[in-house]
Amino acid sequence: SVALDLAKKEEGPIIRSYFSAFFRHFKKGSLLVLPLFFLGLLLFSSTTVVFLWPVPFRRVLLMVQGGLILIYILLTALSFGFLAKEGLGVKETFVLAASAMGKRLPEALLVGLMHLLPVVATALLAPLSPQVLMIWAFVGFSLVAYGSAHLIHRMLDKGPLIRNPQTSIEENA
Repeated sequence: SVALDLAKKEEGPIIRSYFSAFFRHFKKGSLLVLPLFFLGLLLFSSTTVVFLWPVPFRRVLLMVQGGLILIYILLTALSFGFLAKEGLGVKETFVLAASAMGKRLPEALLVGLMHLLPVVATALLAPLSPQVLMIWAFVGFSLVAYGSAHLIHRMLDKGPLIRNPQTSIEENA
């Protein structure tokens, strides 16, 4: 929420805004984490099982698994941004994130890449220099949130991602 406000240049006192948003979104955010956690656990465990298959099947299954992991990363990255921006329920947030993956795929891929790059960079650079972990702890996560906030605003400013059944009924009347 704070990064979204900063991206729109509507920021207030950052620390107070952070704690206000934390308490405001705690319940919905916790309910959003649970299905994503179990889905991630299922994807991780199924990836380890894939390596037990014979080689020709393994390649096909790894490609399918890679696609599912990409969808999972995009769904996770977009869901939290949309929850903070739109203030929807958990189910509606998942529907909005899935719709964004279909209708605004380039921006969705950029958001996913933005969330994945620090993980890869940290994994590759941390053994070389422990200071990398300190830099990511203080700066990296904030930069990712700020960059994602700009992309989420751009996605939502292009028009609605889902069709509201209530408005379509009113338009037809």
